[in-house]
Amino acid sequence: MNRNIRLGVLWLLPLGIGDMVLHQPLAVAANPDHVTRLIETRTCPDCDLRDANLQGAYLRSANLRGANLQGANLNGADLREAYLGLADLTGADLRNADLLRANLSRAILDLAQLAHANVTLETVIADKWRLVHQFVTTGVNGIDLTGMDLSHANLDGVDFSDQDLTAANLAGASLEGANLSRAILDQANLEGANFFLADLRTATVIAANPADDGGQAVDVSGANLSSSSLRAADVRGANLSNSNLAGSDLSQAYFEGAILAQTNLRLADLSSAILVSATLTGADLTRSNLFLADLRSADLTDALLGETQLTGANLTGSTLSLGDLNRAQLEAVISENSNLAGIDLSGANLSSINLSGSNLAGANLSNADLQGANLANADLGGVNLEGADLNGSDLSGANLTGASLRGTDLRQVNLQAANLTGARLIGANLTGADLSLATLTGANLSNANLTDASLELASLQGIQFSRGTNLCRTIMPDGDIHSCAE
Repeated sequence: MNRNIRLGVLWLLPLGIGDMVLHQPLAVAANPDHVTRLIETRTCPDCDLRDANLQGAYLRSANLRGANLQGANLNGADLREAYLGLADLTGADLRNADLLRANLSRAILDLAQLAHANVTLETVIADKWRLVHQFVTTGVNGIDLTGMDLSHANLDGVDFSDQDLTAANLAGASLEGANLSRAILDQANLEGANFFLADLRTATVIAANPADDGGQAVDVSGANLSSSSLRAADVRGANLSNSNLAGSDLSQAYFEGAILAQTNLRLADLSSAILVSATLTGADLTRSNLFLADLRSADLTDALLGETQLTGANLTGSTLSLGDLNRAQLEAVISENSNLAGIDLSGANLSSINLSGSNLAGANLSNADLQGANLANADLGGVNLEGADLNGSDLSGANLTGASLRGTDLRQVNLQAANLTGARLIGANLTGADLSLATLTGANLSNANLTDASLELASLQGIQFSRGTNLCRTIMPDGDIHSCAE
């Protein structure tokens, strides 16, 4: 027999079993000598058989006590009367395996696939795993799931729609492709669970606050989904209020219309997630990843967005008033027609951001990087833009009434028809800026640099200049070009 097997190299070992030749691919983690011993003798207690491919293998009455079978492929294997007591079958594939009279007492079956295995009353297996086998093989109808311990179970593809899973323990469970639409998951423990491609439409995981006997509200926290995976899951319309999703993988998930009020989303990955019209009021999104996320018309009132990655996100029509965006990354964000009134974005990187038509009245944008930003027709009344960099940005038609632009970089900025009534532009750099048709009534341009700027047809009533104001080659309201001082 060919024993030229080395760990770290994948070999195909032809093994004769009766009239059948089993081409056995040995995974790098398994001990090849142990695999050979098992096939030849069907006796391999405490063996290292991790990730071994034993699909369809004849292992009737095999002694596998305490064996490490993590990730092993036992799909369709004949394990009748096999002894698997204390064996570690974490993540093993036991689908279609024959477990008639097999003994799996105290075996570890976390995340093992059990669908369509032959499990009978004569199979020695813990009640928990017997139920899991039933769920993945015949379904869950007629079974009370409230408070049930399904932690670390492999429940891929199971139909839990309309089921009551209140207080169920699904920590670490795999629910890939499962149907949880309209399911009730109040107070459920979903920490570390995997919901990849699962259907959670209109599921409810918010916990109610019932009154106790004394009439006082009982504080019951929402479901625990921390470190779980909802990647690419369908969570449309689901209610996840007050839930814990900290550190979870929610990338590409579909959260349209979902309620995530007061939800903990710290460090969560929401990249490319669809959050259109989602309710995120008071949600904690600190240091979360919303790269390229679609947040159109989302309600982010009072949400915490400190150090959040929002690069390329679409916030069109969303509400961020009073939100905390301290040190958030907002480069190339699209946020047309959004309500950002009073928001503090001081020092933020907002280069190439699209905030056209948005309400930024009273916002603090001091020292922000707004190069190439689109702020056309935005309401910037009373905004603080001191020290901000707006080089090459579009502010045409914007309302800048009473805005503070002291020392602001406004080179090559488009301010056509902008309203700068009472604006403070002291020391601002307006080189090459287009202020044609702008209203500058009562504006203060002391020490401002308007070299090569255009004030054609602009309204300058009550404007304040100083000796330090530079009007070199500035096009004046009447079309004349101002001479440069010698």
